Amino acid sequence: MLDATDREARLQPAPRPLVLFGVGAAQGVTRGPARLVRGRDELVRLRPDEVLIVDALPTRWLPVLPTCRAVVTQVGGSLAFSARALRERAIPAVVGAIGALDELRDGDLVEVDGYSGIVRVVR
Repeated sequence: MLDATDREARLQPAPRPLVLFGVGAAQGVTRGPARLVRGRDELVRLRPDEVLIVDALPTRWLPVLPTCRAVVTQVGGSLAFSARALRERAIPAVVGAIGALDELRDGDLVEVDGYSGIVRVVR
């Protein structure tokens, strides 16, 4: 027999997986924890093998790229400077993923597909 808590839990809609779409900028598919960086002062929070989530990728941030597992930007296209820099370094990337800083959270395990331009929250 179900009690009230069990009934309420069964009536709740299942959380839908979050998927963001952008432009595949640098080939590769990888997973890692998300690190949202909204400004240069927050860049010190980036740890090795995290997925860097930013609005745009300024040229002065290039030295941190080798520590990133992947990069997701909210703006840009396949011909943007950031896309070219990431391709040259063979770092999977999706650019133009509108809403990435609003929808994702630090620590989300995300899958970045640089072929198709899809960013998916795994958990």
